[in-house]
Amino acid sequence: MMPPMQSPSSGRVLPPRRASSLLAVGLLLAAGQGTLNRSLRAEDVSIPRERLLELESRARRVEALEAEVQRLEAEVARIRKAASVVAPVGASSNPAAPRGDARGPATAGPAAAWIPPAASKAAEKAGSAPAVTDKLAQGSTVDLAHVLEHFGSDPAAALARYKGVKARFRGVVADVDKPLFMAPYDVVFRRADTPVRVRARLTPPAAATRVFVAADRMSVLAEGGGRRETLARVGEGVELEGVIKGFTAGMVELTVFGAPRPWAGE
Repeated sequence: MMPPMQSPSSGRVLPPRRASSLLAVGLLLAAGQGTLNRSLRAEDVSIPRERLLELESRARRVEALEAEVQRLEAEVARIRKAASVVAPVGASSNPAAPRGDARGPATAGPAAAWIPPAASKAAEKAGSAPAVTDKLAQGSTVDLAHVLEHFGSDPAAALARYKGVKARFRGVVADVDKPLFMAPYDVVFRRADTPVRVRARLTPPAAATRVFVAADRMSVLAEGGGRRETLARVGEGVELEGVIKGFTAGMVELTVFGAPRPWAGE
């Protein structure tokens, strides 16, 4: 019969049967470790240098993607936190609104959204939208301030007029955004007297390897080939060639073909 053993951690005496069990487990683990070490030494594998470099490059890309995901998660958390704060009447709830700038009129309500002064001026200059009478002609040039007014007053009639018609749309960018894990980026158009928005989805240049929204959320940037360029900026006028695809939950969806062109608001 095996004599009792003392536990090194607690100082208690272990029963003989338990001590035998622990000893057997220890011997099995030691034998298994030795077999594993011999197996690993016997099965060492060599790979070509080119393959090794490729695997190391992929590992670095994975690490970069993980870092980008962490950055985006932090950005999403910051935006959600900012959106949860209810602004006082007449104040800006848009984190992109530059401090110290002369904010134009804002939409009424406790979460009034800041409108870039250039967008307010463009809407005033555009004047009242013409009555919706028939289908928009292909190739027409349309002021997005009128599109917003039409969808704000009569969405069904506006959808019948604009949907599926390829035209040139002009307006001043009010917001920019970049969907997570997607290549396209968004520019958004708004006006002060309606909650309706127009979201234009654009494809970045083929040479761009990274597309992101700036920290102040005032521009969309692209990097690639050792260069960085601004794709869109809040407060700038642009002309887009595209088609309105639909209208859902107050958002007019505009699919754009090609790159945006500068528009001076004339």
